[in-house]
Amino acid sequence: MEQIASARGRRLWSGRLVRPFAFRSPAPGEYALLLVVLAEDVTPEEQGRLSEEFVRSGCRYAVCFGPTSSSWDDSIDWVGIDDELEGLGTPFVMTTWHDKEPLEDAVHFFAHNMRVDDRLATEYVALLIGGDSRDEEELR
Repeated sequence: MEQIASARGRRLWSGRLVRPFAFRSPAPGEYALLLVVLAEDVTPEEQGRLSEEFVRSGCRYAVCFGPTSSSWDDSIDWVGIDDELEGLGTPFVMTTWHDKEPLEDAVHFFAHNMRVDDRLATEYVALLIGGDSRDEEELR
């Protein structure tokens, strides 16, 4: 992960995960996540583990993009539900999925709608799962 932009007290980080999938947030504290899922062969176990890593590392808003984005939205939501049932007190994570619209529209939504507890997010993470370096360049 690398920081690719900073302006007006806000930072944008970008990176790509390949197998073995593991995520460590570059943002200190809470952040908004743009999750672009390019890999179509992510197992339910990998998806569950990554969803836990997102939520437990401070993700407060997840914008999921790609043909499997609805299942990612659900997977991240389930972490919060499971944590609540266990009494862990994990903060609520707002999720959206964007599976039938252009990436440009999802990025626009991510850039202009990330509010955490009625304040704009200050840390933004754009993360690709799968794909290759050409896909990463397209996000920049």
